[in-house]
Amino acid sequence: MRRMLIGLCVLGLGGCALIGGPVTGQLEDGSETFHGMITGKIGQSTLIINTSTGATCQGTFVQYPDTSQAYANVRGTMSCSDGRSGTFHIVKGTFEDAVATGDLGGKPITMKLGPAV
Repeated sequence: MRRMLIGLCVLGLGGCALIGGPVTGQLEDGSETFHGMITGKIGQSTLIINTSTGATCQGTFVQYPDTSQAYANVRGTMSCSDGRSGTFHIVKGTFEDAVATGDLGGKPITMKLGPAV
């Protein structure tokens, strides 16, 4: 019983772990840049970016446990005030210092996440 209680406490603490940091990025062709923040807890995570064209984009993401990869398995979606939408996922690095790719309005994007930005 005691081991089960300790295990539940550890799981509970893991569910409260904060993840996030600054975000910078651009459309792959360089025609638009953006900056913002990615913040939250596992299960309640958000992305907010402001683009160089004046749009604000908001999104959510999910972090999937995957010990076989050397980076956080994060996948998300976003929608913008100008009607565009997109997706993103981390392709290398840890969540605190990662590179993500995706699309915004059908155009490829690259983002840097974390304190190394």
